[in-house]
Amino acid sequence: MCGIFGICGFEDTELMKRMRSSLNHRGPDENGIVNESFASIGSTRLSIIDPDKGKQPIQNEDGNISIVANCEIYNFKELKEELEKKGHKFSTDCDTEVIVHGYEEYGVDIVKRLHGAFAFAVLDGKKLFMARDHFGINPLFYYHDKPNQRFLFGSEIKAILEGPYIREIDKKSLIDFFTFMYVPNGNTLFKDIFQLKPGHLLVYEDNDLVINKYWNLDTTDEQNISITQVKQLVENAVKRRMMSDVPIGVSLSGGLDSSIVAALTAKYSDENVKTYSVVFDEVDDVNTKHFVEQLNPDHHEIFLTGESIKLLPKIVYHNDNLIADPTNLPTYLISQEASKKVKVILTGEGADFQFGGYNLFNVMLSSEFNRMHQRPYKRWLRYVSLLRDDFDESEKSKLINSYDTGHNPYQYLQKYFDNNDLFGSVSTLIRENYLPYNLLNKTNSMYLANGVEGRVPFLDLDLVTTTANIPTSLKIKSGVEKWILRESVKGIIPEKCRVAPKKPFSVPIENLFGNELKDIAFNVLQSTNLFNINYINELFEVNRKEKTYSRQVWSLLVFGLWYNTFINKTKNEY
Repeated sequence: MCGIFGICGFEDTELMKRMRSSLNHRGPDENGIVNESFASIGSTRLSIIDPDKGKQPIQNEDGNISIVANCEIYNFKELKEELEKKGHKFSTDCDTEVIVHGYEEYGVDIVKRLHGAFAFAVLDGKKLFMARDHFGINPLFYYHDKPNQRFLFGSEIKAILEGPYIREIDKKSLIDFFTFMYVPNGNTLFKDIFQLKPGHLLVYEDNDLVINKYWNLDTTDEQNISITQVKQLVENAVKRRMMSDVPIGVSLSGGLDSSIVAALTAKYSDENVKTYSVVFDEVDDVNTKHFVEQLNPDHHEIFLTGESIKLLPKIVYHNDNLIADPTNLPTYLISQEASKKVKVILTGEGADFQFGGYNLFNVMLSSEFNRMHQRPYKRWLRYVSLLRDDFDESEKSKLINSYDTGHNPYQYLQKYFDNNDLFGSVSTLIRENYLPYNLLNKTNSMYLANGVEGRVPFLDLDLVTTTANIPTSLKIKSGVEKWILRESVKGIIPEKCRVAPKKPFSVPIENLFGNELKDIAFNVLQSTNLFNINYINELFEVNRKEKTYSRQVWSLLVFGLWYNTFINKTKNEY
């Protein structure tokens, strides 16, 4: 994959160079920029497909339309053949080129024909067309300064921060962050910097933005599906993501989903597949050990210790769209180790919302939850929005100075519950918010921090559109979550791994806090005037004695480091 960036409405070659430098880690192999009077676009490239000829920006035959893309298009060969029959001439075997020729042929509707992970920008005269994939696997941020007729975009926020932007916290997003531990709904912690939402396209022309949703997941046609069909869909999804001209590996967490991906990758690979897992000092991961003993991959263990916390300032730098998810740390460690031998890592994210893998789905089928459903709206909505050990309303009002009591952080979630299909509503909520703005945010930023591309087979378009209509009774059966998925992989993964109950992947953060980092964070938080520092001091002290506020302290710690890096523009030394 790559980093992409650009400006519209003004010329600034030095700014483009700075933007390029800010994204070098995403594409260490090569880079390129096209400068026009209306706009400039550029990319930093991680060469995965057609490394020799796929340099970006790529142009059409006439050279009047250019594209930069952070993409893996899994149906690009079929699209290329289709476009060649219509007379288009290709100069590379790179998947990016099908988008620019497809745009010539179909206009912005080309996005409806793409299967894969993508974020791209097409420059066509005085029009810029951008799009983001169906699930938000690849990020895309933008800033529109309409009074000054300026538009900037980038794969990461730090590229936009190189431009004429006044760094300012969005106060409502601050409340959202300390509610969800991430910022939902396409917003960011930065005022006026937004994410293009998954499944959306954007056209910038005449200093105006037009943003449209190009894809909706159809869940109206419930249908039975066989175990064999599920097996075939999953196998096809993994095989598609093995499309690469460079070495690939698998992140192995010990759970069902990553075990499936690893086993199928091994099945269809010509070489002994490389797998990577993080080991906590006090945790004995029997599932991972059993998988390794049975299938004997080229396995690499990375140990998470107290020393690993020293990586946190670097991790926060690469996670400029901040999330307070401690699993950023092991994910970064995997990419750091994997980058020594591979350029692509397959992961198991995305299966839980499809197959009912989260425990809350099981709870929702219980009589207890049905009774809870009758309670006031907020009280059960907090539960299904995957909040864990967060700041409640009372705590946030103590924490944040000038707390805006009129802002309801749950407003983004209300639209998902306008029908009686609670199970489907929660699946959609997870897919459209928790998945792109937390889980995929983590994997994209942490893998590409070390120049490694993360791929997610369970977010295959054919797989998701089919499983969306599987009856709930086949997803959770007799209390067994992901029942039909488990049945489909009999004989593919070790039996102990197949039947093991879901175990959340959690990091023992209470044993990782370093006093030096807490001091840095505390001093920064004190200087912002955003927070009640006496309340923070109280939280830190209670957690030191009782370990009861580890999640809250972690979120304050990473926010303090983030604020120092991106608002104060100070390097966090450790």
